[in-house]
Amino acid sequence: MSGAEMPLRGLLPLPEDNVARIEVRRIRRARFSRHSLLLRAFVPPWFLPSPSRSGFTLIEVMIAAAILGVSLGVLLTAASRCLLVLSVATHYQDAQLARSMAEVEYPLIVTNELDDIAVPQMTLDNGMTFERVVDEDDEDEDNLYVVTTRVGWSARGAERVDEVVQYVYHDEDDDD
Repeated sequence: MSGAEMPLRGLLPLPEDNVARIEVRRIRRARFSRHSLLLRAFVPPWFLPSPSRSGFTLIEVMIAAAILGVSLGVLLTAASRCLLVLSVATHYQDAQLARSMAEVEYPLIVTNELDDIAVPQMTLDNGMTFERVVDEDDEDEDNLYVVTTRVGWSARGAERVDEVVQYVYHDEDDDD
């Protein structure tokens, strides 16, 4: 048979006699024989790859499913924590806006009386609460007052508070 008439099967020509066919089989099996000695020493025979079997074993599929499940669990946990951080940041920003709006309506001016600076707890339009409390700093009795401004809201079943503390000097002799 000439080279042009010879049918191609892969890269090896099909021989006509039995001796040449046996050689082709040996060449095709050679890629498995190199690893088979190492595999046979450490792995049971039913785990060894065979050229006649193809596809995945049940153990390979179960390991892949376990890896996929763990990675999806980690991914979902990370996504939920990101959403939680976004929610907390949104509430904090809303609290800052509510405090700014309330301070425009009830400004903290040093010339005001102490009773005018204090604001009882009130509910704003967005459902948040606002209050301002004035306490005297008793350490030195030097007409220094602690003004605490609180904005509160409820999130995820718990009460949250954003608090700003300021010190105000108010001389009581100037009132007379």
